[in-house]
Amino acid sequence: MAGTAAALTGAGTSASAPAAVCYLPTSEAYDRWSAVYDTDGNFLQKIDDIEMQKTLLPRLLAELRRRRGIRNPHGQQQQQRGAVVVDLGCGTGRNTALLLSPPATDVVGEVVALDASRGMLDVARERLSSFSSTSSRSSPGGKERAQKPGEEEEEGRTQPPRLHFEHHDLLAAATPPACALGTADAVISTLVVEHVPLRAFFAHAAAMLRPGGGGVLLLTNMHADMGRLSQAGFVDASTGVKVRPTSYAHTVAEVVAEAARWGFRVLEEGPMERGGRGGEGEEGKGGGEWKGDVRGVKEVRVNEDMVEILGTRSRKWVGVTCWFGCLFKMDGGKVE
Repeated sequence: MAGTAAALTGAGTSASAPAAVCYLPTSEAYDRWSAVYDTDGNFLQKIDDIEMQKTLLPRLLAELRRRRGIRNPHGQQQQQRGAVVVDLGCGTGRNTALLLSPPATDVVGEVVALDASRGMLDVARERLSSFSSTSSRSSPGGKERAQKPGEEEEEGRTQPPRLHFEHHDLLAAATPPACALGTADAVISTLVVEHVPLRAFFAHAAAMLRPGGGGVLLLTNMHADMGRLSQAGFVDASTGVKVRPTSYAHTVAEVVAEAARWGFRVLEEGPMERGGRGGEGEEGKGGGEWKGDVRGVKEVRVNEDMVEILGTRSRKWVGVTCWFGCLFKMDGGKVE
C-alpha cells in the first residue's frame, strides 16, 4: 500500500457529474488500483518521493551506518552484517527500489517487502524483477529467498541486498510473518497508516524489530488536515465508479502518542531539515512549506511553487498541510 494518496479528481469525473463511490476493503481496493497506481497523477505520492529521497531515507541510512559501524557510504570502516529492512505496505515497490539501490546498498543486506494487496505485490515483483533475479534463490515452494532474515554474511559483502516478497495483511494476522518477526533492524512504512488503526500498526512494527531496542521506524502518511477533507481512492476507468478503501484521519499527535505506548520515540531532525524551514529555496519549491508542532516530525503544506512539480491536481490543496513524516527509534518495550 505504499505510496497511498488521495485521488483528488479522478479521470472521468466532473463537477457536474461526480462519480459514484464504492467503498471496499483496503486490500481489495488496492488490488483494483494496482494497474494504474503509479500513473494516475498521485500528487501526494510525489511529495512522498521528494521527502523520502531528500531527507528521510538519508537520515535512516545514516542511523543504520552509525549502528553498523560504517563511517560513510563507501564503507571505509569494517563492514558488519547488512541491515535487514522491512518495507511494511510496500505497494508497487516504489520505496523498496530505493533500499535495493545505491547509496542504500552499502548498509542494507536484506529487504523484506510486505503488502496486503496481492495485486500491488504482483506489480512490485515485476518492477523489481531485476533485483529479485540477482539477489535471491529459489527455496522449497518457489519463494524468493536466499537465506533467513538476519543470517550473518561474510565480511566484504559485494552481493546486492537480498529481496523477499510476502503477502501479509496486518489486520488479519495477530503477528508479522515469520520472515519479519523480530528480524528487522529497521522498518519503513510510507503512506500506509491512513488505512489501519494505530494500535494494530505499531503492534506489528514493534514486533518486526530485533529485541533489545535500537531499531528504527521510518513512517510517512497523509496529514489529518488533508484526511478530513478527502481520502485515498481512484476512478475505475472501466466503470466510472470511484473506489475508496478504508481511511483514518490520524493526527500527528495521535500517531506520536500511540508510538510512545509501544516504546518508540521520535528521532529529532538534523541540520538538513532545520535549515529548510519556512518554505524557502529548494526546500520550499520541492518539498513545500516546513511546519510542525512536534520536533522531529516534518509536516509539508502545499504552496504555489509546488504545483508545477506536483501537477495540476495539487492546486486545490495550496495552503493545506497534506503530508507528514518522521523517524522513530525503539527505546524499549510496550508502555502500558
